[in-house]
Amino acid sequence: MGSGTWLPLLFTLGALWGVGAREMQLGILGEPTLLQIPLKFQERTEEFGEASWKKTMEGSQKKTILLKISGGNATEYERERMRFHRGNFSLEILNTSRDDERLYEYSVSKRQEEELWQIQLKVFEPVANPNILILHRELSNGSCSLSLLCTSERGDEVSYSWDSQNNGTRGICSGNGRVLNVSYSLRNASVRCVCTARNRVSSRDVAFDSSQCGSEQRGRSWNSGIPESWNLRIPESRNPRTPKSQNLGITESKNPRTREPQDPRIPGLG
Repeated sequence: MGSGTWLPLLFTLGALWGVGAREMQLGILGEPTLLQIPLKFQERTEEFGEASWKKTMEGSQKKTILLKISGGNATEYERERMRFHRGNFSLEILNTSRDDERLYEYSVSKRQEEELWQIQLKVFEPVANPNILILHRELSNGSCSLSLLCTSERGDEVSYSWDSQNNGTRGICSGNGRVLNVSYSLRNASVRCVCTARNRVSSRDVAFDSSQCGSEQRGRSWNSGIPESWNLRIPESRNPRTPKSQNLGITESKNPRTREPQDPRIPGLG
């Protein structure tokens, strides 16, 4: 019998007689996480009546007992943080924290024999709603050239990708990474570039409306696909709450750089 036949058999025997099988599970920071065991372990727990949940750090020899089942009775040691589900012997972490990123072990005992099921929990913070910021803008010969930056303020191991909501202009907005350089004709008002921020537990996107290129936008951002969420960075001397008599009816959303609101004939405002 060749080694290619023996290896799967060894792994199977190891899982049955104490070496244990292990799976990776992803948890979301601040949300519940349910640690479950296979049906085989549920059946053997009901048959043998002796089992336990434990946790340990990777590479550590010290284990902490979280729950112990003996004679059909369960003793919970961290009831304020965890909930035991008797129906399937699963263990629920109520509010997942960074400290919960550990190796968890479920064991079923029968006399001298012990079967193990291990779960390596990895905790991720989900991504926040991304923003799109215009880094550079140029109008030339009826075309618009933009450099767009997509960022998410929160999230672990976040990656970024770009695409278009319009199939006919998909190639214009395609890209990977935070920055997208895009150029298109001003006559094409249907280009909507979408940035998606994602990690292994979450995904969120935001759209940029190409029809806005004709007006001054540098320093503004889009959040959750709603163009009205601007990042104007207006100094206090030009606070939007300035009385209307000093604004002459000109809103900051059209030109946040205006320094002389007394002159209504400001170029570009029309």
